[in-house]
Amino acid sequence: MFKVVKKLSYIKSAVNSLLLSLLFLGTNAVAKIPEIQDPKQGKQAGFFDNMQAFLYDGVVLGGIIIVSVIFILTIKNAISEYNKIGDERGTWTKLAIIIVVGVTLIVASIWLVSMAAETLKL
Repeated sequence: MFKVVKKLSYIKSAVNSLLLSLLFLGTNAVAKIPEIQDPKQGKQAGFFDNMQAFLYDGVVLGGIIIVSVIFILTIKNAISEYNKIGDERGTWTKLAIIIVVGVTLIVASIWLVSMAAETLKL
C-alpha cells in the first residue's frame, strides 16, 4: 500500500514539475543590457579617441593588477621565510632582506605604473 502511495506522490511531483516548466516555457525573458560606461578621462570626440581612452584605463588596471601580484608574492615569501624561522631553517636577517626588497619593489612598481599612466594620458 505504501509503495503505491509513494509512486503516486512521485508521479504527482513529476506532473507538477512538468506543468510548472510549461508555464514558464512560453514566456520571454526581457533584460536590459547594461550601458557601457565612459572612460575615466571622459567621452572623447571620435571612435579612435574613445578606444585610446579605454586602452588607457586598461593599462592602468593592468598596472594595478601587477602591483597587487607583487604585493601578494612579497607577503607569501615573507610568511614562508617566517615559517622557516620557526622550523629553525631560516634567519631573521633573510626575512628582513625579503621584506625590504619586497617593499622597495612594490614602491618602485607603483612609481613606474604612475609614470606610465602619465605618459599615456591624452
